[in-house]
Amino acid sequence: MIFDGDLTIEITITYLDSGYDSFRVEYDNVDSNREPVQGAFRGSKSVQLTGTGQGKTAAIQLPQSRFGNRASGTGFRLVPLCGKPELVVSKIELYK
Repeated sequence: MIFDGDLTIEITITYLDSGYDSFRVEYDNVDSNREPVQGAFRGSKSVQLTGTGQGKTAAIQLPQSRFGNRASGTGFRLVPLCGKPELVVSKIELYK
């Protein structure tokens, strides 16, 4: 567990921009009234792939982060939103 509080976290994801699909981060959130599972899988804004074949970095704000390991035993997960569920990631960093 990183922490069990209520902070805005920035996550940066360095990925290969291949294909034209999109992905988002689902993360453990403090709002227990939020669906789908009492805030455990709150979705971030989506990141659209544009097929450049280059490495790119997306910076995403995660408001009301809890990171109490309620998202299938983790604080967050990357979720492909359409097409093939393939995403090549080289680095993920979290900042308070």
